[in-house]
Amino acid sequence: MTSPNERRAQLLQWIAASRRLQVRLGFFVGVGAGASLVALGWSPTAGKLGLALLAIFAICAFWVTGSHILDWRGQLELFDREARRRPEAAAPTAARAADGALPPEHRAHGQRP
Repeated sequence: MTSPNERRAQLLQWIAASRRLQVRLGFFVGVGAGASLVALGWSPTAGKLGLALLAIFAICAFWVTGSHILDWRGQLELFDREARRRPEAAAPTAARAADGALPPEHRAHGQRP
């Protein structure tokens, strides 16, 4: 099992890799659009087909990479929330002191043991 810090580093690496992939996909979509426009002048049917396939590819590719990045950011936010909550969980509370769950030195004066 990996530690939270290792998991966090892995998520950050995946986010960076997905961003790089999106940049490469953007370049590919641009080249494909140019080729489809050239094909549109040569054969309108082939150009339209190329543009339609390119649009489907671009939407799916950016949707998938974007949703992965969104999910990984959500996991990072969850890690951050848990990290902020951990110190509070370790602090003694009045309810735990009142029911005797804490050692005597942590109980407030006047509470039953």
